[in-house]
Amino acid sequence: MAMATKTWGTILLFVLTLGCSTNFPKIPAEGSMHGHMLRTTVDSEIARYYLEAYLADKKTNTQFDKQIETALESAKTMPLWHEKLSYLSNQLSVDFAALYLAKSILEDLRNQRAQSVYEESVRRDTLERALPKLPSESSSYLVLFVPGLFYQSEKENGADLSNPRRVVTQMGLENRFIEIDQSGTVEHNAVLIEQAILHHSGSGKGLILVSASKGGPEVALALSTLEKLQQPHQVKAWINIGGLLQGSALADSALEWPKRVLVRFVFWWKGWDLASLESITTQQSQTRFQKFALPKQVLIINYIGIPLSGNISQRAMDGYLDLRHQGPNDGLTLIPDEIAPNNRTIVELGLDHFLSAPDIDLRTGALTYTLIQMLLKTNP
Repeated sequence: MAMATKTWGTILLFVLTLGCSTNFPKIPAEGSMHGHMLRTTVDSEIARYYLEAYLADKKTNTQFDKQIETALESAKTMPLWHEKLSYLSNQLSVDFAALYLAKSILEDLRNQRAQSVYEESVRRDTLERALPKLPSESSSYLVLFVPGLFYQSEKENGADLSNPRRVVTQMGLENRFIEIDQSGTVEHNAVLIEQAILHHSGSGKGLILVSASKGGPEVALALSTLEKLQQPHQVKAWINIGGLLQGSALADSALEWPKRVLVRFVFWWKGWDLASLESITTQQSQTRFQKFALPKQVLIINYIGIPLSGNISQRAMDGYLDLRHQGPNDGLTLIPDEIAPNNRTIVELGLDHFLSAPDIDLRTGALTYTLIQMLLKTNP
């Protein structure tokens, strides 16, 4: 059964990314950004220079300096992140644009505070080889997990959030799993999440929502609906892990001729509803995104990976290559499309959409610890 599941997941990903190109340079690079060390390969000499010299204020190449400053000055006039990053990708390189995006996110003071608490917890937990200890007040919270697309059929992708659930349980936090339709539309699953929120709001505990990938727009829509209806609830926080808030261009291409023929066959064979894929196309998603009305009293943390070309896992590579022409992406969508704006963002430099790392359990613990600290206002 496991082999069959993996085969169908591989087939579907292959179909989604037919025609992608693997042709880009792999230049060794090593540098630091906000205390985070990166040792990888990048797609251009100017990206290497930006990481190793420019960001460290050790400018030694006047030609590169001029190119960078001219491009950044032009990008300032562009109001949308998509425009900025597409322009920088075309003028300099995709990896340069990814580094610039990470730098911009980490320069925000609120993001810096959250990132600092998170990174310190990771360092401490690594030294102690143990998950962080939560304050006793954390017992007043209940964690609700919302899975991603095909979480029952494609478990190797981590969409069922089984690892984070295990870590949170080990840390002593009470938690529940929200059963949604694994191939349901965003709108359908949002209703199921609303119902679960209202049900668990009677538990007497503050609710913490944790969602991944396609679960992101479903939670955002559920919270927005409750906000618009002025429906009382006990949601205190939401961790948005790589949420496809503005969809994925991979879904767009999957529904175009001739790919849609093969995609429809895979969905029919697996018993999945094709409408689930349609609901995360960029047009539907961006229209929905514009209507979101997230409650201001809910603490929201975006948790995203920002990989460079040398960091992409084999699982994410095909999608990454297919999206490269649009700019920095994590192998499933453009990175800015995962961010709930005007909220805190914690960045995993060097990780893609699947957030696979040897110490991911410790990082999950650190993220949980950071959220609890913020909820208890010990680190605003």
